[in-house]
Amino acid sequence: MKRMIALLAVLLLGAAVLTVALAQDRADQSSMVEQSRIYVEWMKAMSKKLSAGLDQARQEQNARKIDCIEDRLDALDKLIVESQSINEKIRALALQQRVPEARRLFGRMEQIRKTVMQLLQMVDDCYHSINEVGGFVETIEEWLGDTESGAPGDPTAWTTPEPGPEPVPNEFTPGPVSVE
Repeated sequence: MKRMIALLAVLLLGAAVLTVALAQDRADQSSMVEQSRIYVEWMKAMSKKLSAGLDQARQEQNARKIDCIEDRLDALDKLIVESQSINEKIRALALQQRVPEARRLFGRMEQIRKTVMQLLQMVDDCYHSINEVGGFVETIEEWLGDTESGAPGDPTAWTTPEPGPEPVPNEFTPGPVSVE
């Protein structure tokens, strides 16, 4: 787990350095195309890392880690599909010399990159706070209540109805009255 956390921290640091290095020459059309391609590749690499972490958490049967990763990985995969589409459009617009439209789409690509970085930070924060006081599990238990003592917890859970009179079975129901 510590290696996974360290790996995520190094990857986030690498992403920040990559972002600063790539942000220097945004005016050039070819750099926009290249940067968007690099962003898509980076997002795919992050998705693979999170998938590996999710597989490991499933092998360990660690529900806390699975909860940290699963939803964020789904969101990341959706953002990758959108960024691939945007990358193709930027390439087409750059070839057509439609720079303002390409810059607008590149701005959306930047927003997606920032969202991906936030998702990765959320996973990292969740990993760090899994067993800490006030962390992920404690927050859930606070909302649900003390589940170990057997006390009722989840306020949205179904309650068992109060026992009432039982219906009379059919075999005890009298038949029709005869005329005789």
